[in-house]
Amino acid sequence: MLRDWKIKFPQCFAEYSTFFTSLTQSDEACLSRLLAMVERSDLLDEETVRCLLDKSCDQLHELAYWVDKLAELHCLNRATLQDIFGAYSLADLKEHVGYLAEHGLAPGDFKHVLSQQGALNSLSRAIPLFDLGGLDYHEHAQAFIVLAETFANPLCQTIFDARLRAFSDYSVPSDPVNLYIAGDIIQKLRVLPDEESRIHTFFDFFASHRPFPESQKYIVEVDVAAEVAMALESYCVSVIKAIASPEDYERARRVIRKLQTEGGDKVIFDKIKYSVASAIESQDWCSTRHYAQLMDEVWQELVKPQADLDSFIKELESSKGYRQMTMIAMRGRALLMTPSTMDQPAIDDVNETRLDLLHKS
Repeated sequence: MLRDWKIKFPQCFAEYSTFFTSLTQSDEACLSRLLAMVERSDLLDEETVRCLLDKSCDQLHELAYWVDKLAELHCLNRATLQDIFGAYSLADLKEHVGYLAEHGLAPGDFKHVLSQQGALNSLSRAIPLFDLGGLDYHEHAQAFIVLAETFANPLCQTIFDARLRAFSDYSVPSDPVNLYIAGDIIQKLRVLPDEESRIHTFFDFFASHRPFPESQKYIVEVDVAAEVAMALESYCVSVIKAIASPEDYERARRVIRKLQTEGGDKVIFDKIKYSVASAIESQDWCSTRHYAQLMDEVWQELVKPQADLDSFIKELESSKGYRQMTMIAMRGRALLMTPSTMDQPAIDDVNETRLDLLHKS
């Protein structure tokens, strides 16, 4: 049943050889069907196969339900696949979706919610807040969609959860959010024109509900530079993994080189700002920052040269685009060689080509 998949991805299956001793025929059929569904959506690669093989048998059956559901709604893509792979509890997700269906959310609205990156994992916060606001899901479907999209942002999740911080093992935090507060923020979000405005408004709205500790022991100095550096490392990894051609290689090389020598720009800032800001806010329980202050701190560190990214220049050598460029350069040199030059002592063409590519300006 899995023979063809083992032939197609031999290395992946070899790494998980012990996994198959626990599979029943039903489990094998489920795994094979999962692989086929993902392949039909043009999302199957070694990383995806490893993610599937890393799951338990029960998780495979839950994943099959979700992949089938997303494919049925025509919103199975790389982002939603990552969402269900990283979901804390697929059973809870299924319960949330069932709840929304029971309360009148239409299939078309489901498709819109589920197709947003991170939206699947936002429902555990969006549903209780929407219910507290006392709105009808069918009548105010667009308001719920906007709320779910906002909660898909990591910074919004962090600031919303901050309202329940407890500064003692014996204290029970009281939730400051009530009917009025829930209705107020939902109304504010629904009239805003874009995601950036909603996230800005949401953060500043709930920043005012952060509890503040009485003890100084909670005061910490967050290393913003280190958080930016970690986010940039993840960004560079994703850029390198996406290389599929010599053109991609050149773009990646320029991006990493610019980060090293000049620092980041607005494009990269927009890629990392929310994850970095969320990390800062989650560590600093004494924070009084508003959105603009938080973003300014991230920006000031990003625009500095990032000399510690040297290692990623070496990692570029393992990319598909680099190997293609090396082969093209070597073929070109071979065509230019004459009988007389072929008789001369050989030069290490491969190393010379690598140096040319790595130091090309």
